[in-house]
Amino acid sequence: MRRRLCLASLLLPLLLGACAVFAPSGQRYVVFFRGSSAEIDEAGEAVVTAAAGWATRHPDMPVVVASFTDPYGSPKANADFARLRAQAVIDAMIGRGVPASRIERREIGSVSFQIDSQESRRVEITVGTP
Repeated sequence: MRRRLCLASLLLPLLLGACAVFAPSGQRYVVFFRGSSAEIDEAGEAVVTAAAGWATRHPDMPVVVASFTDPYGSPKANADFARLRAQAVIDAMIGRGVPASRIERREIGSVSFQIDSQESRRVEITVGTP
């Protein structure tokens, strides 16, 4: 009996430490937008719902909303779309229960893309550190 108790007292701290190691560190979600639009489509709504759910389940993790635009159009138009898309996602996150005080906005603006310009027309939602 003593041997089992001693073994259990040694294993318990190891198991608890392992829980800390495997605790979730974060998650990243991406909402894509059509050209010249800041409207969240149905697929984007599903992404925002998932991100808000993760953020709600992990209330101590920061939430960052970073907005990107494609390299087409004027710098002013791209800045406007970055702002409008970020705000649309932030409003949707708040509407799903994420406090505004947890959300940090980053308007990245115009970036290049590899295959399709839609890659650049996106908002990344990062909860925690993925």
